[in-house]
Amino acid sequence: IQDEATRMYQPWKEFIFTILCQSSTTMSELMRLERQDVHLNAKTPHISPYTSTIKKKDRKRIIPLPFRVERLKELLQLMDQGQPTVFPRSLVTMTNNGYQWATSESNINRQLNTYLKACGSGQNGFTTSSTRLSFELYLYSIDANPIDILYLLGWTGAHRGNRSLKHDDRYRIESD
Repeated sequence: IQDEATRMYQPWKEFIFTILCQSSTTMSELMRLERQDVHLNAKTPHISPYTSTIKKKDRKRIIPLPFRVERLKELLQLMDQGQPTVFPRSLVTMTNNGYQWATSESNINRQLNTYLKACGSGQNGFTTSSTRLSFELYLYSIDANPIDILYLLGWTGAHRGNRSLKHDDRYRIESD
């Protein structure tokens, strides 16, 4: 994924994979991500994809990023063309309906899934969509605490069944 010598390599692909593989972030959340939503210098590095638009007051999505933070900083710098979004204008554009992929989302997914197949994961059916579920399944398979899982998935105000994770000091994401 980080081999810059390959023809398929692009910094945005590495950035997306780095986040997808350590979180439950969706492609559409990444597409809407603005630079101001990325907090890699915080005590707990994280992204907050809904800084400007929160559907429900108690449902903030704050996604911790525990791995490869220095590389994410480098990739952000490589992709910086003065745009408000994380990704270059050639990838994400502003429309009347908000941010959109410059080409269709399915084309972006196809490019990323082709990259996964080239890395040898195609035979296992691993795709960009399966990364968020794989991350959650892995956490359950090692018997992680369900509340810890919600925290790692970025649901600081989530409600799942009888479990609820409110803004508890134990799960506070500390800002810059």
